Amino acid sequence: MTAGLLLLMGAACNRSQSYEITGSIPGMEEGATIELTGVAADGKDSLLATAAVSGEAVRIPVDRSCEMACLNLPETRRKLPVFFEPEVTDYRLAVDTAGQVRIEGGALQRVWNEYQAG
Repeated sequence: MTAGLLLLMGAACNRSQSYEITGSIPGMEEGATIELTGVAADGKDSLLATAAVSGEAVRIPVDRSCEMACLNLPETRRKLPVFFEPEVTDYRLAVDTAGQVRIEGGALQRVWNEYQAG
C-alpha cells in the first residue's frame, strides 16, 4: 500500500493546468492565511498560493507547477497533501464525521482519503 501511495505522489501535479481549491473550514479565524506549498523532487518547498479565510470560506487558485502539493492549515498546524490530476480542476475542502478537514476531488485524492481513514 505504501509503495502505491508513493507512486501516486509522483503523479501529483500536471505542469500545464490551473486548479482551484474551495470550501469552508468551520472555526477557522477570519483573515487566517492558508498556504499551498509544492514539494519538488529535490525536496525543497516552494510557495504556490496563499489565501485568506473570509467567513470560514476559502478560495485558492493554483496556476503554478509542482511535484506534490501540501495545504498548510495555520490553526491546526495540519498539512494536507493535495494530488492534482489533469482531468480534475476543482477540489473541495470538506469536514468528515470526525471533524477533520480533508480535500476531495479526483481518484488520487480519494485513495489518499481512504488510506488516511484506515
